[in-house]
Amino acid sequence: MKAIRVNWLQLGAILLLGSFIWLPRGVALERFVTTDEVIWLVRSANFYYHLSHLDFGSTLKNPSPGVVTMWIETAAFLVEFPQYRGFGQGAFTKYPPFEAFLAEHGVRPLDILVTSRALMVLLITVVSLMAFHYARRLFGMTVAVCGFVLLAFDPYHIGITRLAHLDGPMASFLFLSLLAFLAYLLDGHKRLDLLLSAAAGALAVLSKIPAWLIVPTLGVVAVLDHGTKHKSSRPSPDNSYPGVWAGPGRPLLLWGFGFTLVIFLALPAMWQKPVESFRYLALAPLGFAQDVIAEEDESVRPLPTQELDSSSPTGQGIDAQGEINQGYAFQENPLGYFTRYPVNYLRLATPITLLGALAALLALVLGWGPAREAKCRQSLFGIAAFIVLYTLFMTIPPKWSTKYYLPVYPFMDLVAGLGWVSLLGRFTSSLMPRFRQAAQAAMLCVIALLQGLQAAPTAHYYLTYYNPLAGPNYAWGSGEGLDQAAAYLNAKPGAEQLRVMSWYGIGPFSYYFVGETISISVGDPPWQEKRLPQLSEVDYLVTYNNQWKRDLPQGINAFLAGVEPEYRVWLNGAEYARVYAVDALPVNNLGMYQGEAVGP
Repeated sequence: MKAIRVNWLQLGAILLLGSFIWLPRGVALERFVTTDEVIWLVRSANFYYHLSHLDFGSTLKNPSPGVVTMWIETAAFLVEFPQYRGFGQGAFTKYPPFEAFLAEHGVRPLDILVTSRALMVLLITVVSLMAFHYARRLFGMTVAVCGFVLLAFDPYHIGITRLAHLDGPMASFLFLSLLAFLAYLLDGHKRLDLLLSAAAGALAVLSKIPAWLIVPTLGVVAVLDHGTKHKSSRPSPDNSYPGVWAGPGRPLLLWGFGFTLVIFLALPAMWQKPVESFRYLALAPLGFAQDVIAEEDESVRPLPTQELDSSSPTGQGIDAQGEINQGYAFQENPLGYFTRYPVNYLRLATPITLLGALAALLALVLGWGPAREAKCRQSLFGIAAFIVLYTLFMTIPPKWSTKYYLPVYPFMDLVAGLGWVSLLGRFTSSLMPRFRQAAQAAMLCVIALLQGLQAAPTAHYYLTYYNPLAGPNYAWGSGEGLDQAAAYLNAKPGAEQLRVMSWYGIGPFSYYFVGETISISVGDPPWQEKRLPQLSEVDYLVTYNNQWKRDLPQGINAFLAGVEPEYRVWLNGAEYARVYAVDALPVNNLGMYQGEAVGP
């Protein structure tokens, strides 16, 4: 029997990287809740309920479609509340009845969410280590280790991949899918690599619809690879180059077969309504998915976002580091519209990653270090093809968010790793081999430390990070800091009897506050028409940064002008939340308690 040899260097690198990836993402997961996570918690509960009752056709209700997240959160329900499936409550279309149902059975939604986050972090860690295996084959061990250490401590990537949401798994599976496909083309044509790429591509699409862009990307990569390998081939007698179709066609067909098979296996709706479900997924990027599902079953609707008081029904980017879409209206600012993703990437990427990416470009042009190798150069072209196509297609829709650009971050960190290794190799080339390796290792450790120092000040609120070279922190939170506002109020005597009106009240605030929460909604009418009269019934008012910047509900900024908050929440140099004692607000001097008109 042949002895199994263990490559201790590779095993050690994998274990070390695994700990680096998991540690900043897997610790203190109970800190703050984002708005979108609240929505998907209810959608996942409905998914679990339909799945347990064999109603597979009803498990696909959202164009996103978020299937991977719903599987993860189904597992969390099995850990925290497996009995959920057996009470006959059916699907919830509004959030308050859902939380009331959980409370009736002694279950906190925050516990389910934290377990979901832990499972998501575990999944992303495993997928990232699989991607590392392919990065090592394409770029070499040193480049792969450097690139993945940069990725492990990339603050914005950490912030999104800690959440029980869609963008983290989509970005991770896309990363794995493209690297595995490149490894198939450039390192041995192993079918297992191709099938793994297909499976990862399918799971990326089931995570979030923009992942469909992996399909044209792989087509471009396969055709370019075929053209490169056959550019010197002699034409056949019929004046065609041999294998033009067989070259890129065969792997793409096999990839498509594996892709379709995994879609069928992982999407329960396919088991009951395969044709309708695949039409739904295929048309979702074009915005027609909901029309398809409505044709089949009028009762199958996505959970209304506005009922959860979370993301804006008008798609104004109410999320981590988001922006107001109107700020990038094509008619008013065409340049800003088309450059919004790259520009905001520069604002959220670390200086270490950006400098490494520039060094990689220089190494590619001048042929330094690993960039001289054909496999490395072709891999870089494949990565560039994905980044360009993804950026172009994501730029078209007016609805946008910086988190939608997350799939670019792992590739840029890997490219930056190549740049740093090439640059250090260039400047240590005159040293003796023994000293050169030691110098390079020491300098790479310094680079990793500097990357970690960028992330450390924002722990465990990594989404508050901003590039210090890009100007002041433009805070645009999705719930960060509201947990601290709740903690401040919880410390007051008799906090259980307090009534608080809060922006993002459902979830980001209510999950942490021990008293009663009245939520201020995105869709509220002007402040004076609805919420101002209710101030007589509450003790405190909590407002939030993206609320101030849009004056929502309309008129609240004028009402609070000149009033000093009792407490402010600051994160990474930016103000995120304010707590006002109602007794100190001007409403007490304006007769609103009797329903009289109020001026600003």
